[in-house]
Amino acid sequence: MTDVLRKSLNWVYWGGIAQSATDTFATGTLITAYALLLGAGDFAIGLLGAVPFIGNLMHIFAAFLLEKGFSVKKLSIVTSAVSRPFFLVAAVLAFFPRSDWVVPTLICCLLMVYSIGNIAGGAWRPWMKNLVPNRLMGSFFSSRFKGMMIAKIVCFAFCWLILEYYRRYFPAQELHAYFYLLLLSFLISVFGVYTTTQVADVKVSTPSKMSFVQKIKMCMKKKEFVHLMTVLGCLNFVVNFVTPFLTVFLLQKLNLSMPTVVFLTLFPQVVYVIAIKKIGALSDSKGLPRMMTILLPSYPVVLACFVFLFTVKMPVVLFWTLLIAAHICLGVGQAAVALGSNNLSLLFIPKRSAVVYLAVNSSVIAFCGAIGSVAGGSFMTIAAKISQMFSVPNGNWYGLFFLTFILFLPITNAFKNLKRID
Repeated sequence: MTDVLRKSLNWVYWGGIAQSATDTFATGTLITAYALLLGAGDFAIGLLGAVPFIGNLMHIFAAFLLEKGFSVKKLSIVTSAVSRPFFLVAAVLAFFPRSDWVVPTLICCLLMVYSIGNIAGGAWRPWMKNLVPNRLMGSFFSSRFKGMMIAKIVCFAFCWLILEYYRRYFPAQELHAYFYLLLLSFLISVFGVYTTTQVADVKVSTPSKMSFVQKIKMCMKKKEFVHLMTVLGCLNFVVNFVTPFLTVFLLQKLNLSMPTVVFLTLFPQVVYVIAIKKIGALSDSKGLPRMMTILLPSYPVVLACFVFLFTVKMPVVLFWTLLIAAHICLGVGQAAVALGSNNLSLLFIPKRSAVVYLAVNSSVIAFCGAIGSVAGGSFMTIAAKISQMFSVPNGNWYGLFFLTFILFLPITNAFKNLKRID
């Protein structure tokens, strides 16, 4: 390994740490709780969950720019830097709770973060495809994922301390805690932009007489590629159909406090850290598709545990044992989805025309993830009204978990038939 490559991989690693910390403070569980405090309903929560995936649709625009000869490094630096200040705007909204315009503004701010920022994300995949040698792909990204999850655990622990402090001493000012967390996400994201400036630039596209549209059509003619897109697209649809509402379920239906929910989210991260490197090594030797079929059934187990916790009265010790077990299984499922969505495309797609292949694949995954989240929000809104009409308590939650459970079954088996693209 050359010194330039070693230095670049080191900065890619630290860039992943910064990205993980930024996402912890500004997405997922914490941003959902923030939106609920600002007055968001089920549909808004679904739309909020769709925002990162809507932003990922910009990957196709990134590929277009790269095919036109733009430097992958310069494109990543500029778009990342422009997107970060919107975290500050989102933070300031904490001082205007329950105003009609606040939730739409929050969604718009995050949409700008992810739309502009994901031009850099679209450049990052082909950049890594051409920078990281194939022999190091599994071990390097598994190690990077592990570091990212350790950072996430530390950040979640910090979040727990801040939220618990405000809950105990300043309960009327709980929103101020989210202001500081989003401010911190902005500062860390600035460091993330700096790490990008330290990575070696590489050429990710070659001159071609084919137009960008013709290259997309060429990709779509590959049956193996279409199958890969279909499987990953369906997986992300189903995962995001239910994921934005798990936090809502814990807060509103199990009546847990936000610090408690943050504490529970540590368990999936710990499992991730423990399992991810082993999963990466096994995926290199036995094949990632096979590992996906083994790990993905953990998601239906999580849903079954949640339904059981909500339906059956049980001793406190058993309740917490099942709740923690469900979050451990959730960590296994998240590891599978993360590795599958990232490494399958990197491993199966050929280096030639990798920019277009990766952009189309990312756009399809993003579109399916966004549709899944919006569909989940729409389902919850409509199902709640139907449940109320027919006097079926919590029918929307039972329907959400049952439908997700059914959709997972065929997707798990679909990974068996994935093939490399020639």
